Amino acid sequence: MWGRTLACLSVLPWPLASAAPWVEQEGWIYSRSSLSYEQLNQVAGWRGDIYFEYGMSEDWTVTGKLETVAYPQNPIEDGDGVRVTVRRALFRSDQLSVTAEFGALQGSAIGGFNGCDAPGLELRGGAARTQKVFGRDTYMFGELVRREHEACRRDRLELGAGARLTHRIWASSQIWLERRNPVAASDKVQFELLWRQQRVDYALGYRRELSGDFSEQGVFVAIARRF
Repeated sequence: MWGRTLACLSVLPWPLASAAPWVEQEGWIYSRSSLSYEQLNQVAGWRGDIYFEYGMSEDWTVTGKLETVAYPQNPIEDGDGVRVTVRRALFRSDQLSVTAEFGALQGSAIGGFNGCDAPGLELRGGAARTQKVFGRDTYMFGELVRREHEACRRDRLELGAGARLTHRIWASSQIWLERRNPVAASDKVQFELLWRQQRVDYALGYRRELSGDFSEQGVFVAIARRF
């Protein structure tokens, strides 16, 4: 995913941006599970998800995600979701990765608040770059996403960046900007600190809605493993 040797893997931030525009190394699996405590319009709830990637070849990666959210005080907002995609590397170098991705999804939990519950298709295209900035390992990426459902459409821009703070600590941030019909305006930002082991990472983060159309925020913990 990040290079041809395990030495490269120890330098570059493979777990920090799940579903970002990199392909997994052939025969390897990346998995990530997270649990978040959220408040949606002042109502408390819990969200959990499981995400994985499998490198089918040097250029092809299959991904999957299961997600569920529950608001005990307002069960009408409860939801589940599943997404399965195939990602193709269009260009790769030591520092740059360009990919395209296509798949299917269903369930409102995948799209967040006001997400589309009906089955749909997803198309992604993006680029990622790793580099050193002032002597620190860093990365950045951007993706454009189109989600087509029977009764609604979503257009999404996802941006992310991260940097190594110490030998084992990384900091990362992401932003999601979503638009289209019928009611989809959402601007989310997320900050995350990650403690890296050889193949297992532990993360703590905070996510917040910025659009003002609704109120949402949450804290989460996550664990990721590559094997």
